[in-house]
This record gives sequence, structure tokens and C-alpha cells, in this order.
Amino acid sequence: CLGSIPLAKEDENQANLNSTDIVMKYLNSLYKDASQKAFLAAMNVG
Repeated sequence: CLGSIPLAKEDENQANLNSTDIVMKYLNSLYKDASQKAFLAAMNVG
């Protein structure tokens, strides 16, 4: 059995918060990129 490292609940919550924050920022940047491309495509069509 490997010696498991006990993880404090506080640290666990902090890690979850950070990963969620990273995902949200990533999705937000994807959304901005997609909306910008859609806008440019619409301008080209017009």
C-alpha cells in the first residue's frame, strides 16, 4: 500500500475552485473567440 498523502478538506475545496476557475476562463475565451469569428463572418457576408 502506498503512503497516501492526507488532503485537508480546505485544500481540496481550493483545488476544485481553481480548476473550475480555469475551466470557466477557458470557456469564456472560447466563447469570445467564436463570437468574434461569427461577427467577422457576418460582416464578410454583408
